[in-house]
Amino acid sequence: MSDDEDTEIICCKKCKRDVQDNEDGIFCEGACRSWYHYLCVGITGSQYKKITKDLADIVIWMCQTCKAKLREIMIIKKQDNKLDHLTEKLHHMQQNIKAIHDNMQTYQAKHSYANVIADTKKFPTKKIPSLPQIIIKPIQDQNSSKSKKDMKKINPVDLGIKVLSRKNLADGKVILKCPSHTDTDTLTSAKQILGPDYEITKTTLKNPRIKIPGFKKDITTSETEKIIRKQNHLKDEDYFKVTYVKSFATKNTKTIFAECSPKLFTGFMNTGRLYVDWERLPVYEDIAILKCFNCQQYNHKKDNCRSRKVCSICSAEHEESNCPRSTKTCMNCVSNNNKYNTNFNVHHETNDKLCNCYKYQVERARSKINYG
Repeated sequence: MSDDEDTEIICCKKCKRDVQDNEDGIFCEGACRSWYHYLCVGITGSQYKKITKDLADIVIWMCQTCKAKLREIMIIKKQDNKLDHLTEKLHHMQQNIKAIHDNMQTYQAKHSYANVIADTKKFPTKKIPSLPQIIIKPIQDQNSSKSKKDMKKINPVDLGIKVLSRKNLADGKVILKCPSHTDTDTLTSAKQILGPDYEITKTTLKNPRIKIPGFKKDITTSETEKIIRKQNHLKDEDYFKVTYVKSFATKNTKTIFAECSPKLFTGFMNTGRLYVDWERLPVYEDIAILKCFNCQQYNHKKDNCRSRKVCSICSAEHEESNCPRSTKTCMNCVSNNNKYNTNFNVHHETNDKLCNCYKYQVERARSKINYG
């Protein structure tokens, strides 16, 4: 001990012997505030000299116990700092989540997949009206150039009509569509302008079709129409005809397909249900879209397809069962973007009901249906 220390005899905390004035002791500046013989704590003579004399002004010595406690305190402090940082980060995240939640309804309404598709560029006709087409057919066989020349006799300006579409076929036929019944009737009456070399007819619109899933299998086909008519109070003059029944091997129910008048169809769609026996079964519009399962294009079947095989998921040349399903691509939308300079979303399967090309086919099919 140094001469200026208190002469009180102090015990070494390690060996429990007194630290005499003539013995070399060292004081712990840690929590214990105790004296030790420097040899008891493993300090050499040279180290002791540096600690107590050479570096006395800058070195603070602590015993191993106090060092361990200080280390624990520092670890806890560091963890507390990390916890404070995480707490602050969590607070910011909660604020961001709240901001996202507050805007979620607006964001979803604006950026849902359906609306993104709806916002993209459409085909030239946004919605095809349910009106008959006009077919101008030459009496004798001729090519399309002859029909085009003769069609110049009809002036839409003089007739005061609008024409939505015009299609010239190779056999000389011309198919036209007008946006109203008045325009359609006026153009149909233009036969006298073309003369006896042509006949003008209107296509007949189809009746609406519906499908009713959930019918019990024990209800026979002959009973089906009778039950629907009686329970739903259809009149005798109301046109309703069951056209097809689809059964399922794994279900005890079947789906009924039927054709009906525009008036009945409107009523069915408004109520959305039909009373059948003890149940109210859902009713849906049945739109038949002809699609090839080989090339995924529309308006022909696989048996008549001459194109390459296309996967309905990724549009590559392989079967769907071999598709890695890493990227969905609709080849119909890709083709339409290239051909019509549209901006359709292509990242979906060709069977997706939200596909713009599929929706267009649905509108085309509806344009040939009489909704009244």
